Amino acid sequence: EAAAVMGYDAMAIGDQEFIDGLATFRQVAAQYKLPFLSENLRDGEGKRLAPGYLIKDVGGIKIAVCAVAGSERYLYLDEEFMKEVKIEPVADAVEGMLKELSGRADYIILLSQQDKQLDRELAKKFPRINAIIGGHDEELLLSPIRVGQTVLCNAGILSEQVGVLHLGV
Repeated sequence: EAAAVMGYDAMAIGDQEFIDGLATFRQVAAQYKLPFLSENLRDGEGKRLAPGYLIKDVGGIKIAVCAVAGSERYLYLDEEFMKEVKIEPVADAVEGMLKELSGRADYIILLSQQDKQLDRELAKKFPRINAIIGGHDEELLLSPIRVGQTVLCNAGILSEQVGVLHLGV
């Protein structure tokens, strides 16, 4: 309910959204019209659980906001649940998404639900991503990390902190 009231433009799907199962996630997301994104999560039939990205026009600048979830986050969910949700490898999903976004976005922001080291590897492999905002790594970053031209940041876990990232355009 709080997320709906706050008016987020986009939210990444992570393992915590599935604590009560896929059906409950879908019901709550629909009820509160939560703007979930995930480029690499599919249901058991191969259909996306949410759009992979959105493109927002901010003062004439097209900003793509995308999301991925690392498979290591789902190790502790039961086998029955994992029959309902399929996880495409993150790098494959990002590569396909970047091809789709080619020429359509001036800036690309990736919401990531994986460990910070994996975010660093993504930043090295895909320098077209301008910023990676981590949402699940338990280590709070007080200052952004730069990998090439990509900025990595996170605000810790469990909504204990609020982060602000200013991007110059």
